[in-house]
Amino acid sequence: MVPAPSAWGSSIRTSLFRNWKTVAAVPAIVAGTACYQYTSSGPDGVQPGRIVHVDLTAPGAATLASAIGPNATALNGRVLTRAGNDVMLAVMQIDRSNGPEQFLKDEPISLSLDNLSAIQLRSFDKQRTALAVGGVVAVLVAGRLFLDQDGLFSNKGTSSGNTK
Repeated sequence: MVPAPSAWGSSIRTSLFRNWKTVAAVPAIVAGTACYQYTSSGPDGVQPGRIVHVDLTAPGAATLASAIGPNATALNGRVLTRAGNDVMLAVMQIDRSNGPEQFLKDEPISLSLDNLSAIQLRSFDKQRTALAVGGVVAVLVAGRLFLDQDGLFSNKGTSSGNTK
């Protein structure tokens, strides 16, 4: 004989099924509000898989001009490989001294660490992400409470005026 499921467990399953969109939105909220920070690093921090922001020296910009165009001052990208001082970077953004920045889709560029004046590593910022997620959740909860008020956007709990 199998015991009957408790009413408590059944109500939780029903509630989760009814609110599946809300439950499914939580990972998207966290992913969409993730915050990052850049911290200064030395050449040792440039390792495969890391996302970096590198400032180019004037000779470095001149060396890369044939590959990325003139007036480049900085690159953002993911380190693909590193062999000694040579780095293969999947470039996502090029900052220029004059003109707007240019966005790329992981364009591989080979460069030497000798051509860099500064290196910054991107890392996940837990505190700012927690604050951002908390703010988004608070706005969603407040919005839901506001919309569910009786008589605001519906006539729940109010008289229709018809007495028949």
